[in-house]
Amino acid sequence: MLSTLDTVIAFAVIMTVLSLLITIIVQMVSAAFSLRGKNLANALALTLQTVDLTIGGHAYSLAAGVGQTSKRRRQGPGPDRSTS
Repeated sequence: MLSTLDTVIAFAVIMTVLSLLITIIVQMVSAAFSLRGKNLANALALTLQTVDLTIGGHAYSLAAGVGQTSKRRRQGPGPDRSTS
């Protein structure tokens, strides 16, 4: 009975560690290729196309513009931008 419990606990620990390692690898790849931003822009463009069927290919340029605007806001005002 005790050896079975030890085996179950060991299996659970090994699976938890493997899950953590796989999560770390996936996050590193996602960050390296900027997948979050690309997926967000794609989803936003598809949402815009769903809301307005006449927008067509302009949805992707609008989504890219929104991404650039939010990136500038996070970085704060630069030397050529005012704070107002």
